[in-house]
Amino acid sequence: MKKKTKERPYWLQELAEGNPDMIVWDGFDNAIVGTATRCGMETVLIYNFEKMVKILVKRDKMDREMAVEYLEFNLVGCYAGELTPMTMYPLVK
Repeated sequence: MKKKTKERPYWLQELAEGNPDMIVWDGFDNAIVGTATRCGMETVLIYNFEKMVKILVKRDKMDREMAVEYLEFNLVGCYAGELTPMTMYPLVK
């Protein structure tokens, strides 16, 4: 039996169609807080780090420390070129 996957929000599908090379971190759509553009470069997604931590804690049953370590090593610390998403750290929790 095939596992049912949640469809991406319409606005994200539209954005990705306009920029097919855009990097989207799977499983973290609810942590996307916007986009960023830089002079002469393509648009990239911005993710809220705290929301990503909360997703891992709830979905994957990680404790906060494990979630932070996972994100810092596997996503935030990974540079995949100019289309690598940005990570935003809220000043207020």
